[in-house]
Amino acid sequence: MYKFVKSTYFENKSFFMTQLELINNCYDDYLDEYILKSQFYSIFLNENHIGYFTVIDENILTQFFVPPSLLMYSQDIFSKVIEDFNIRMMIVASFDESNMVRCLDEHTRIEMHSYYFKKNIIPVRKPEFEKKHLKPATKNDLDDIGRYTEEFIDNHEKRVIKNQLYTLRDSKGEFIGLGVLIKHTLNSKTCSIGAFCREEYRNKGAGRSIIIHLNEICEENGLIARPACWYYNIICKKMLESAGFVADSRVIKFFFKDDDEK
Repeated sequence: MYKFVKSTYFENKSFFMTQLELINNCYDDYLDEYILKSQFYSIFLNENHIGYFTVIDENILTQFFVPPSLLMYSQDIFSKVIEDFNIRMMIVASFDESNMVRCLDEHTRIEMHSYYFKKNIIPVRKPEFEKKHLKPATKNDLDDIGRYTEEFIDNHEKRVIKNQLYTLRDSKGEFIGLGVLIKHTLNSKTCSIGAFCREEYRNKGAGRSIIIHLNEICEENGLIARPACWYYNIICKKMLESAGFVADSRVIKFFFKDDDEK
């Protein structure tokens, strides 16, 4: 009755775009990249192409979609995908209600993964560091970025070339922090922003200043900023809130097999 065939994004593009329209929200760059790196599979019902799902690292489900008109079949298909592909886990954003419901029916446990934020309408205090001190990173900044930002973000040189990194320095040129602005692939009007500060400059408004200025850069270019942070990083969450953002969504890991199951 059901058949799953290895395929490509282009073979499922119409389903993919329909799913994004129904969700009416956007992922951060982490899930954006995760989905695009996944293997696509087309779902067939009685030889009719009715949807798709995506898998990464052999047993992590990253997307699943059948149209609402075929909702009566979706849970059976979802269960069969988990069984046939030995799926261990799916990462789901809370605004993806259909997949949330399916996962709730199948899961053995959950883990909270991250927060998604959107711009709040309530004004916040002005940034402590002026925008003129935040500049696009160049190759001359790579040594400082590598020295001070620990494991905050990878591929520094590649990201500098792509204009994804910004440095905040004081009037003497001392490195204070790093800003990140990454345009999304799935939704070209959205971008992820983030900030890292040297330890000695924390609790002085540097992080929130970077976020405020990055959001202004997004708005100037017709983009919507979509910050995110790990669920248990309360310091980062408070920093984003102080910069005028509010956590409106969560990302959850649903596990379908216990740790001792193969």
